[in-house]
Amino acid sequence: MKRIVFTLSLVLNISLAFSQNDCLQYDGNYEYRAELNIAEVPVDFDKNDFLSHITALDDIAADDLNTLSTEVIAVYKIFPMATGEVVTIEAQSEIYPILSELENAINFHFCVENDCSNDEGEFQYLPLLYIETVPNDFDKNDFIDFIEGVETVSNEDLATLTNNITAVEKTFPSSQSGVLVRVVTIAATGDLYPILDSLENAIEYMECGFDEVVLGMDGLKNNTDILVYPNPITDNSVIKIGKDRTDLKWEVVNTLGEIIHQGSHAGADGIEIGKIAMLDGVYFVRIHDKKDKQIYVVRIVK
Repeated sequence: MKRIVFTLSLVLNISLAFSQNDCLQYDGNYEYRAELNIAEVPVDFDKNDFLSHITALDDIAADDLNTLSTEVIAVYKIFPMATGEVVTIEAQSEIYPILSELENAINFHFCVENDCSNDEGEFQYLPLLYIETVPNDFDKNDFIDFIEGVETVSNEDLATLTNNITAVEKTFPSSQSGVLVRVVTIAATGDLYPILDSLENAIEYMECGFDEVVLGMDGLKNNTDILVYPNPITDNSVIKIGKDRTDLKWEVVNTLGEIIHQGSHAGADGIEIGKIAMLDGVYFVRIHDKKDKQIYVVRIVK
């Protein structure tokens, strides 16, 4: 199975594009993840806490505040037992433009991707299982047995999973991370997102799998002039930057949101990211373009 670029924390899912409609979910609601400008999101953080947070830090218009108060369904911390500043925001309508205005309260935000198809019409999912560790030989049969053991799954949904899943494997067999040892890659011939997303006792968190993702944070289309290759990272990996991008600041951020390396870019051929000392795991490269005032994020695996 082709290995994918993956991340589990900070923003464990950033979509390929950020047009407003991309935030629409299969159930008709809208879902976002946001890194808050906060020391630590409490375990019991909720909608009221979120509204208090943004009104304390941003001068939000009364109409926008009313929209958030009315339309936001729920706000909660992802990975409640881990350190982090990232929350999930569920809403009844599109609130992306309002979130974009909260420059002091929110560091960045993005739509939750639920279209897990690739160019070949196949589907890839990356669920974090409620399991101590996934065995290295974990496969499709083990996955089906696991969910049957902890969930009440309808015969119809079970048949759909069985018929559409082509393979299941441990995503990071050599990792020692307490999070990454619980992640599997699921390959399928059909859209299983609604079923997998409903398995609340089996799956703690899930995102789509993509091979190489470059992301614009403010409603921009996918930017192919910012690429990391090879990814997963080797000693020879570089960040390739388009010639028109000549005034950049960049940071490597770990899954706790900590900046482990930073630098600037002024028109060189590329940034030799493979030379940076990093432990095995998942990271983000945040690229601040001073010219167009945008932030781009690339997910990388070491």
